[in-house]
Formats: sequence, structure tokens, C-alpha cells
Amino acid sequence: MQHAKENCDPEHWQTTKSEFTRDSILRAIVDCLAEFGYSNLTLGQVARKAGLSKGAMQHHFESKSAAIEAALQFIFQQQLELQQSYARGPTEPTDDQLHGRRIDALWGFVQDPSYVAFLEIAMAGRTDPHLGALVNDQYWRFRQRARENAKTAMPEWQLDQEKFRVGGALVNYVLEGMALRQTLGLSEADTDAALRAHLKKMVAALFDSQNGDK
Repeated sequence: MQHAKENCDPEHWQTTKSEFTRDSILRAIVDCLAEFGYSNLTLGQVARKAGLSKGAMQHHFESKSAAIEAALQFIFQQQLELQQSYARGPTEPTDDQLHGRRIDALWGFVQDPSYVAFLEIAMAGRTDPHLGALVNDQYWRFRQRARENAKTAMPEWQLDQEKFRVGGALVNYVLEGMALRQTLGLSEADTDAALRAHLKKMVAALFDSQNGDK
């Protein structure tokens, strides 16, 4: 931060500082949700985690609702960025490697505090109509952007739209279910590893059959 300050004009520095503070708050919200749960979340608690005064916290988010909406956007943006990490690079991985990368990347994300934070918000939304509508809206916006990113990164997967849809759902549903069981302490590490390996084979076989149909 000090280096950025020395190399910015005052107006740009204030903008950079504000963005840095907002990012710190969002990370603190995620950590607090993962550690204490949605029902125990307060802005004061988040401010302490972020190392800010409550007044500074409220400068960015006046209400818990506004903070949660921003946190959802932050969580989904993290996953979109993660999605880019397994896209094609200079070395042109094989299709099987791409399938494996996607599964490994998503598994890493659903084990992260960000995903636990999302689960906390989503479960709270089950009995809170306003929050439930917010989760639903943000989730499907994210899913649309994720699909568009996948189309750009892996255009050959679009040869059969149904297989693309089913393959993506298979990966998401299996890994998210595994992550939920892990969060609840109901999983075994060796079983999880075996399931991920089997999932990679299933997805590769699904798209191998697509290539064979061309």
C-alpha cells in the first residue's frame, strides 16, 4: 500500500485506498461467515476482523443486507477468476487435462472459506424470502457468465450442447455435494479422492463419446 501511495496522485490514491479497504471488508465478511455463521454475523464483528472502526465499515456498507449482497458478488467473482485458471494456455493441454484441471480447480474452490460462506448465505435464504431472492438472482447471473466463459475457453465442448450442459452439471453437483458433506464432517479423505478420480474418468468418457460422434 505504501508503495502504491508514493506512485499515485492524491485522487487516484484515495480511489486505490478505498478499493483496497472494500476488498479487505469483503474478505473479512467471508471469513466471519465461514467461522461464525450467517446468524451470528454483525457489521461490528466484520469491522474488527478487517481491522477497521465500525464507522469506516459503515462508510462502505450501511447495512448487513448491502454487505451480504456485495459478498455474494465477491464470492462468485472469485470462482469466475478460478475458471480462467484452467483455460487453454501456451502449452495447449489435452482435453482430458482440461477436464481434470476444471475438476481440481472447482474442488479447491468448494473447500475454500468462500464456498462455506456461500452455503451459510444460501441456507439462511431458505427461510428469508428477501435473502433467498438475492441468492437466486446472483447465482443465476454467475452461472450465465460461467457458461459464457466456458464457451470462449473451450469452444469444442459446444459441439453437443446437451453433453456440455450435463457434463458441467455432473461436475458441479458431485463436487458441491462432497464439499457439503466435508463441511458437516461427514466425509472421508480417501473416499473423496477416489470419487474425484472417478469423476474425471466419467467426464472424459462423456466428451470422448462426443468426439467419436463427430
